[in-house]
Amino acid sequence: MPSRELHDWILSQHSKGIHVGLVRVSELVAESDLLVDFGIYGQTAVGYQVTDDAGQTLRYEMLFGPQHVQLAEDRWQRLSLYARPLESV
Repeated sequence: MPSRELHDWILSQHSKGIHVGLVRVSELVAESDLLVDFGIYGQTAVGYQVTDDAGQTLRYEMLFGPQHVQLAEDRWQRLSLYARPLESV
């Protein structure tokens, strides 16, 4: 389970109608490229958070163009195979 602080934030998002799925990091050992924080901005851009070894944000990179969006959507589809609905956790 996530930490209490994170759990409360997740419940807040869920209560606002946002679909929430949870993935255990331990299940992604064979797919380490899925362990990344990213956002897809329509058909225009993808943003990736870059962190240091302590998990602190160094920068947020934006990549523009349909090829970057397609790669991120493919990554999202693969990640969703591991996600469990919040209600089942």
